[in-house]
Amino acid sequence: MFVPGFAGASLGKPPDTYKVGPGFKDAWSGLLARGFCSPGSVLGFLRETDEPHRPALAGIGENVEMSEDRSKILARTAGVPYVENGIPGVLRRVVIDGDVGVETGEINFPGDVVITGNISRGYRVSAWGTVKVEGTCAGAVSCTEDLVVKGGINCPGTPIEAGRDVIAKFIENSVVWSRRNVIVSQAILHSRVEAEGEIIITQPGGRLVGGLSRAGVGVIVPVLGAPIGAKTVVELGVSPRERRIYDSAERDLKAVEKEIDEVTRMMSPKAKGGSVDTLRLKRYLARLDEKRKGLLQRIAAMKEEFKAGKGFLSADLVLPGAVVVMGTEPIEFHEETRFVRMGVAPSETH
Repeated sequence: MFVPGFAGASLGKPPDTYKVGPGFKDAWSGLLARGFCSPGSVLGFLRETDEPHRPALAGIGENVEMSEDRSKILARTAGVPYVENGIPGVLRRVVIDGDVGVETGEINFPGDVVITGNISRGYRVSAWGTVKVEGTCAGAVSCTEDLVVKGGINCPGTPIEAGRDVIAKFIENSVVWSRRNVIVSQAILHSRVEAEGEIIITQPGGRLVGGLSRAGVGVIVPVLGAPIGAKTVVELGVSPRERRIYDSAERDLKAVEKEIDEVTRMMSPKAKGGSVDTLRLKRYLARLDEKRKGLLQRIAAMKEEFKAGKGFLSADLVLPGAVVVMGTEPIEFHEETRFVRMGVAPSETH
């Protein structure tokens, strides 16, 4: 017979749809109180029975599997474990019927989340899986797989993070990070968008305007820039994560150099403020100088790595004010340019 190895096994299968309203928070808290599992978690054990004709397990439910030695039941996915009529399973996907906002609070779920409404500003949805939003996203999202927003993303101030693709109608005034691709149908406007793979705008006439867009592989857009000449920066061929590390090193270097200037000023004979422990300051200045040298070496090494970056840009129209950085080399556009192709797309190398 099957012996559950988790609390709440006697509660049966939980609902997979939760309607937003006065009772939502209690129902949601009840779901999360059951606990959660990750892929490979042991949900229970199989024990032999005294009845030879009685099977050890009535059946296997959704998202579970038997171990190789047929002694344990394992979770195949993250989610909420349950036992229904003696059959173990894992609830992987839930539907929130309505808007995520004041009536729901923040949402955390160990699986896929479908939201039939919007995500309101000031609220966060976190999921160990895919998040699908039927409406718009004005709040924060963090998920390990895809983020799909049928409306647009407009979430100033709080990053949107996805472990795989981000797919949306538009992105505006937002910070979006994707470990794979960002695919938008209409426009990316005045945002910071980072994709380890590609940034793609699919509809004819779709625009990438303003802000900073970083793609480890490449960018495909119909129109890059705006007629008013808004500065639009696109960086290609280097992992956005590596560029963030580079930016951090440059900030650290500026901070160290500022501190060196301050310590040097304190050691000056013209400095005011009474007696100064010159020997101690000299030692501190030497440590700062070593740190500065280390940062300079690190920055130089990263620049060399960036030079080898191979990215690509495909744009039907590039407008003045656009800046394209291939590896480390910026290319500024001062006039309208049609049918711009830079670099080589991976599909063209086979």
